[in-house]
Amino acid sequence: MLVTRITLPLLRETRKVDSVLFVRSVRGVRPTNRSPMPADPTDLLLVADDLTGALDASVPFRARGMAATVHLDSGAYPLPGPPSPGAAVTVVDTDTRHADAVAADAAVRAALRGAAPAATVVKKVDSTLRGQVRAELAALLDERPGPLVLAPAFPRAGRTTVDGVQYVHGRALHRTDAWANEPAAPPADIAGLLAPLPVERVPLGTVRADPRLLRAALLRDPGRPRVLLCDAETEDDLDRIAAAGHGGDGPGAALWAGAAGLAAALARLLPPGAPPAGDAAGGAREPGRALAVIGSASAVAREQADALAAAGFTAVTLDPHELLDADAAALEVLAAKVAGTAAAGDTVVRIDAGRRVGPHLARRLSRGLAGAVREALSGAGLVLVTGGETARAALPAAGVAALEVIAELEPGTVLSEARAGRRAPHGAAPRHIITKAGGFGDAHSLTRAVRLCRYGRTPL
Repeated sequence: MLVTRITLPLLRETRKVDSVLFVRSVRGVRPTNRSPMPADPTDLLLVADDLTGALDASVPFRARGMAATVHLDSGAYPLPGPPSPGAAVTVVDTDTRHADAVAADAAVRAALRGAAPAATVVKKVDSTLRGQVRAELAALLDERPGPLVLAPAFPRAGRTTVDGVQYVHGRALHRTDAWANEPAAPPADIAGLLAPLPVERVPLGTVRADPRLLRAALLRDPGRPRVLLCDAETEDDLDRIAAAGHGGDGPGAALWAGAAGLAAALARLLPPGAPPAGDAAGGAREPGRALAVIGSASAVAREQADALAAAGFTAVTLDPHELLDADAAALEVLAAKVAGTAAAGDTVVRIDAGRRVGPHLARRLSRGLAGAVREALSGAGLVLVTGGETARAALPAAGVAALEVIAELEPGTVLSEARAGRRAPHGAAPRHIITKAGGFGDAHSLTRAVRLCRYGRTPL
């Protein structure tokens, strides 16, 4: 049933920008007297195996004033157009979390081909070590021989590394259910997961010792390929590792791997640039319809969909079994119906929670949902997507080739500006994207995000 809609328009800039609309976002809306950071856009390459991880790792760099572009095709970057002004981090989502080892190896190598030879490379890994970690680190070491500093701890999320073992809230990884949906058993220790790669452990005692000793442990024998596996229990431990591996005034480590905690520690080494947020209280606005696509089956995601409907969004509920069974023709008919509803105003599309499907069908269901919303996405000004699998399937289908990260609105909720690919029809891609991990936030996280982008203090 239709209720009163949110009608305030999505904030947009009136000033014409030649090729990328996000240029003002990099500098911030207010002028700053801080000096620009002297870095080439290809100086730092971050490679992630899923979109949620890519965005999580980008946010700390964006918060330091760097432009952060997440590319959705490891073999098709950089995109046409001038580079972003100021310092930048290039992020590539290889989408290989569920791929086989051969595909993961090829995707990492393809990502490296777009980077400068002297670039520092950070491989984002899952904090519970899911995915093709061994194959991807092996590709890095083969392409760029030398020591690779691995620190997979993410203390803020309860992930720590002690004696070369990964812990989740104090329990050894192999004694948790973190790998319940994985085809293999979780590793008892990290060196075993990485075998036969050469691994040297850097224990907590060394991490917390004199910084000169830690620096020597991380930077000796720069031409010998190996993994330096670092223990860490706290953010201070990660800061020590990042500072020591950075090398001070001398050459630092060129290869890094870790979870979002390490990315944040590396970002904290950078001098702060222009703040990403600005005051959106004034200025012209233009209308933009919002489309929310709720691909997560979590209870929180269901509550967020209900809150959007209560705020005036038209709710469209899809049967997951129909999405799984639909052929191309049936999916096209469904997509036209969804697009017709979305054309009338703000819309939230969700999966019928009463029709459960097994976790082994999640990726297939995400692809079906992406097909059902493809037409609707291209006409929206603001798109909200919950669930990393859903976002990864839906955005390329709508012509999005990259995301220019603007800011983290709430933990796990990231606002970006979309960039279309080379072959995308002009104007086909949505303008702004809000992505959110399915289980993050409270019932009103998405409604707050919409209102923030439309008429609150916003980074747009």
